[in-house]
Amino acid sequence: MGKSNDKKLVSIIIPYHNETEKTLKIVLSSINNQIGIDLSRIEVVLVCDAGNRLDNPDNFLSWFENVDIKYYELTLSGGPGVARQYGMDHSDSEYIMFMDADDQLQYCGALFEFFNVVQQTGNHQIIACDAMEQFKNSDNQFRYRIRSYQDNKIFAWGKWFNRSYLDSIQLTWHPKLRIFEDTYFVGTACLLATDIFHHQVVVYMWLWNSNSITRNTGKFFAQSLDTWVELIRYRYHILSLNNLEIANDDFCGMLTAMAVRETKNKPNNQAKYNSQLRRTLNECVQAYELNYEKLVKKIIEAMKNDDFLKNKPIWELQKLAQKFVKQCDKLMENKKY
Repeated sequence: MGKSNDKKLVSIIIPYHNETEKTLKIVLSSINNQIGIDLSRIEVVLVCDAGNRLDNPDNFLSWFENVDIKYYELTLSGGPGVARQYGMDHSDSEYIMFMDADDQLQYCGALFEFFNVVQQTGNHQIIACDAMEQFKNSDNQFRYRIRSYQDNKIFAWGKWFNRSYLDSIQLTWHPKLRIFEDTYFVGTACLLATDIFHHQVVVYMWLWNSNSITRNTGKFFAQSLDTWVELIRYRYHILSLNNLEIANDDFCGMLTAMAVRETKNKPNNQAKYNSQLRRTLNECVQAYELNYEKLVKKIIEAMKNDDFLKNKPIWELQKLAQKFVKQCDKLMENKKY
């Protein structure tokens, strides 16, 4: 579907897999019902990641007559990152916004907030707003809390990304990351950006979904150490293309986080984890050697701030940190320190 060939101000990319048409109606209606803006300057790109295809796309999308909607179906599932990249490649706009198919815009003036920022302050590399999270408490009752951009710089929602900026840093969604894809893409974009406009208003609703992978398989994510260390390598490579100093600092921070994760969680696949860690250390040897002397100290500090580890005696934290670094040393092929 389409009503205009003019370049849009923003493309809203929505990947989905298992969501039903009933669920899709919620997110699409929240866009279709926006007020205070020129809706012809918006396009929605809905990408089916080889999941529940629309039975009759033209009929379904005709319910949302206020906005241009492009619909695509992928033959093979590549995960949300691949679907988002496909949406980006099949859109044309100054900015890109990402939404999850089981969420919605917070209110009917949410997009006006972004439009107003551009009108009042000009273009930015990233425009970041806040979100509302819907969750269930211990009594299984719904509760809500605000998730500020400052505390959630790795989540794709609630942000506009300037397409020219993304092109300038050569950033795309990594095709090999089916999880932690936001940590790669959004984290990299935010780290390299020199112009992030934080508009402190809630524009996005992260809705509770009982089938959500992120919320309900937390242990699987925590134990996916092989993918996390793979992520470290990918982030280092893209960051080093743009700013080697940032890349080296980020490598130290990410490896420190890796040490904390490993201390608390047994890998889903130990052999795969060891293989990925060896490859990452050897491909990023410069960053490892540069941070080697301070790595143990960094890990101990991170453990002292971790809710699960902070009550352990300092000698035990020191032992855990040294154990991790010794493990890394054994995996290094050519040590120069």
